[in-house]
Amino acid sequence: MRRVLSLLALLMAGSVAVAGAQSMGALTENGVSMDVRAAVALLDAEGPSLTFYLLPFQPTADEIAKLQAEDGMWLLSKPSPDPKKWKSCPHGKFKLGWSFEKASVGDAKKATVYLYGYSVGAEGSNINVNKFGSDVDVAVVGPVKAGQEVTLTSKGSDTLQTTTMAWDLKVKARILPLNKKP
Repeated sequence: MRRVLSLLALLMAGSVAVAGAQSMGALTENGVSMDVRAAVALLDAEGPSLTFYLLPFQPTADEIAKLQAEDGMWLLSKPSPDPKKWKSCPHGKFKLGWSFEKASVGDAKKATVYLYGYSVGAEGSNINVNKFGSDVDVAVVGPVKAGQEVTLTSKGSDTLQTTTMAWDLKVKARILPLNKKP
């Protein structure tokens, strides 16, 4: 009975923590777009940082728990949500960090911004964009605390050599704590 209740609680937490299946924006690499269908928001209170996993599918409670435990390697072997478009499962990450401005947690303009895209435009591609929040169209609405719902909005693009990564996001998710391994 306890197992059932624990699983039910985890499933309910996951459904609250992850927004619905409608698009919350897109990541685009060289003209190929990935609709963001779900986001998992994780708070690292020690960093401090807030990371949004940007996914083209609804994650299961087990997959959310893996992300909370800092295990994202399973994403590399996840089947494609659209085999006609991608061989593997594309995904992204949008991270706001306040290690230089710890007193300003929640103020996106005072954060460092890290955007990552995997296999969005080309199989196996890894795109990393690093910027200061003051140089990006970005905002976080809502308290940056575990259990609270926040909305991340951001729009921009960056070109690295011959690759252009663009993003247009309006992501809403309940913040979950990061469960760091000892």
